[in-house]
Order: sequence, then structure tokens, then C-alpha cells
Amino acid sequence: MLGFLKSHPYEVFAVTEIRELGPSLGLSKSNASWCCWALEKKGLIAKKRLGRRVYYGSLEAIGLLDTELSKKRQQ
Repeated sequence: MLGFLKSHPYEVFAVTEIRELGPSLGLSKSNASWCCWALEKKGLIAKKRLGRRVYYGSLEAIGLLDTELSKKRQQ
């Protein structure tokens, strides 16, 4: 999972997308979500909550998302 997220440094993924990706990465749907939770707790990836949705991505991807959201708030 970590390798996948690092290979997509400019993309964030909703939890539902993470669950769907799990089997293609050799993980069950629930293990994929759990894996992201554990990687985020270790500081290897980042998490962003927007309303009721949760997104995971590389540290860079979530940083870019935060930058874009702050730009929109300033407008």
C-alpha cells in the first residue's frame, strides 16, 4: 500500500477507493483501510477529512490538497 501511494504522489484516494484497490494490491478490503490507518499513524502517509469523507495519500499529495483548499478559501 505504501509503495502504491508513493507511486501516485499527486493523487489522494477516498477510503472507498482504497477498499476497492485492496484486492489488486493483495489485501482484503478491510485490510486495505486498516493498512492506511496504520501508515498514517506512523507518519508515512497523510489523511485529510473533508466533511464526512476521509482521504489518504502521500504526504506530498495531501500537502498539495491543503494548499489548493486554502487558495479556494481565500477567494
